[in-house]
Amino acid sequence: MDNAIKDLTSLFEEARSTNEFEFILTLINFKGMASIEDTLHEWFDAIEMYKRLYTEFNGKEKTRIACLLYSTFFENSDFYNILGSLCNITMGYRGSSYFFWKTRKQDRLLGTGEKINFVVEILNDCGKQHIIQFFNDNHHATIRNTFFHAAYSLNEDAYNLHDSEPIIIEGWVDIILT
Repeated sequence: MDNAIKDLTSLFEEARSTNEFEFILTLINFKGMASIEDTLHEWFDAIEMYKRLYTEFNGKEKTRIACLLYSTFFENSDFYNILGSLCNITMGYRGSSYFFWKTRKQDRLLGTGEKINFVVEILNDCGKQHIIQFFNDNHHATIRNTFFHAAYSLNEDAYNLHDSEPIIIEGWVDIILT
């Protein structure tokens, strides 16, 4: 994780030194003069609230809040927009608050895995292998999908998946498939 943070810090520094104006526009999530939308601040507020709730609960309730926190962290498009835009800036291009063009694909918004795949490509172009490794090590679509689609059950210390593939983390099947 320390190496991912170093890569992230260097990405911010490189983007700022390449084009400070584009860097600032990316950080403020500028979408135009008339825009009042700000999902990014809502995302930060929600994560902080979920973290507080996580510390208040135990057992199954703590697991549910952890899944909500985990899923919320990986869901926000602006998170990927910022990473992609910072990469673009370091490579001499402009940033964009619409990195994924916010379009629909087959009548649905892009999924988290699709957004991660897009941003991983550009992170690779920028040589940010530790951030890529962070996604490889920590993003498991099955956790998000089973939680958001209520395809799980909890008993004691087990998160049981239903109608899903098992999740293998660091070589271990950590979550039970039923």
